[in-house]
Amino acid sequence: MKDIVEEVKKRVDIVELISQYVPLKKRGSNYFGLCPFHSEKTPSFSVNPKGNFFHCFGCGASGDAITFLMKIENMDFKDAVKELARRYNIPINFKERTNTNPLKEIHKIASDYFKKKLLANKEAFKYLEKRHINEEAIEKFSLGFAPNSSEIEKILLSKGFSKSDLIRSGIFIQTSRGLYNRFTDRIIFPIKNESGDVIAFGGRITTNDKNKAKYLNSPETPIFSKQRILYGLDTAKEEARKTNSIILTEGYMDCIRLKLEGFENTVATLGTALSKFHTATISRYAEKIYLNYDADEAGFKAMVRSAPTILSSKLKPFVVVLEKGEDPDSFLVNNGREKYAEKLNSAKEYFDYLIDFLKNKYNMEDPHEKLRAIEEIKPILNSIYDPLIKASYTTKASKVFNVSENAFLVKNSSFNFLSSTSKEDAFLSVIIKDIELLSWIEDLDNFGKNFDGLHKNIYYKLVNLYLSGEDFDMETFKENLTEEETKLTYKLFSLPQTDVEERYERRKILLYLIAQFRISQLKKRLNYLRELMRKEPKQEYMKEYNETFSELRKVLNDWSNS
Repeated sequence: MKDIVEEVKKRVDIVELISQYVPLKKRGSNYFGLCPFHSEKTPSFSVNPKGNFFHCFGCGASGDAITFLMKIENMDFKDAVKELARRYNIPINFKERTNTNPLKEIHKIASDYFKKKLLANKEAFKYLEKRHINEEAIEKFSLGFAPNSSEIEKILLSKGFSKSDLIRSGIFIQTSRGLYNRFTDRIIFPIKNESGDVIAFGGRITTNDKNKAKYLNSPETPIFSKQRILYGLDTAKEEARKTNSIILTEGYMDCIRLKLEGFENTVATLGTALSKFHTATISRYAEKIYLNYDADEAGFKAMVRSAPTILSSKLKPFVVVLEKGEDPDSFLVNNGREKYAEKLNSAKEYFDYLIDFLKNKYNMEDPHEKLRAIEEIKPILNSIYDPLIKASYTTKASKVFNVSENAFLVKNSSFNFLSSTSKEDAFLSVIIKDIELLSWIEDLDNFGKNFDGLHKNIYYKLVNLYLSGEDFDMETFKENLTEEETKLTYKLFSLPQTDVEERYERRKILLYLIAQFRISQLKKRLNYLRELMRKEPKQEYMKEYNETFSELRKVLNDWSNS
């Protein structure tokens, strides 16, 4: 094993590997880019080709090629070594052990069990037939059904898995009556990683019960993250490479329908906005991405949520425009493969689609309506990290709206009204009042480090709600809160400083608060480095101090000059 690992480390070009995920620029003998593991605007992520390692001066992440792949793809050590060997054609011969990942084993056993139960459930089978999903499709996508029974729990326990393993898998919830299958009475959609291993499940109710969420995904687990996994990627990779393109949808049924009609290069997000991890994964297989969301206001909002990530990536984005009220599934069922292929071939450039949608939504002859359209596109433009791409799109928008480019600059009004409350309270208050604004946080998990105690608990519960795709409802949300958390949530919900009517104003407050958190982090880092230099004045400490100070100055200047 040791020899295999050393061979992989020796033969993998770490700069080439990391460049698949992060745009790098050479500076001296090293390469620099924006860290993929925390949110930043000034590149502090360094790759050293000579030493074959990476290091982030911002968050401290560091390691070799194997470590990088483990972190960026949420893989364990062995899977990362095997994946690098596959990518770089390195012959290896692992002696497989019986102690495989227990969570993957649990999902494999559960998936086989659910699959058998679907064929025995007439109601679930009838629902799929109504959705034009036949037995061949059921077999191809390993669809299943979770009955209201403890049978699968008993099967897994009899195979030696512990109750702790079952809870960690995300399939089961601990209740006062024992373990409960969270997917009970739902059609099951197995979610697989790129290697084809089942690592999570999606579930859909077969009725129109408004008291239950229509769709439900597994929670975040050690082997599954919604921000990193794309449904259907395991079977989309080959066709994506051939066509140099990927079609992106929002749901299982849309993805399945497209694949059944021959568009194998289709994937779907799992109830969350497209993340930088998703775009990095897609860019390994294709240059072009075709977004095909529902043709309505909700679909447009989903496009907007993805805008900062898409427009800052290396991908060439397009939008497949369907008739109002249609989704990919219904369009293909009603119109067939050839008509969809025509829509695909006539797809709009992504930014043009956003502009056209706003031009149709607002009356451009009315100055007040035009202003509202500009205010909707402004935060999208200002979220683009690459200054050249940002300038290009800003010029394009100014020509379309026939206004000066200055109209698209963020003019930050005074935020003195926030001085009477903490940034932690203000941030969570804004999110509670508009949970969709969490899409502006690049790394939701890492951002949680800005909070402590009750604030941290509430933050992560809000993140889980956001990732589930459900809207915020105080009565429902407080069901999972302690008494102390409930009191704080009511206080945050009632905070007058964040009572802002227009979303773009709330967004400005949010961006201001994000900057304040970053300023606090940088100041803490500077104080820590000062103490280190006082005890032991090393050159490396001075270098990091200067880089940190430069970033702090840039963040401060960005706000004072805007």
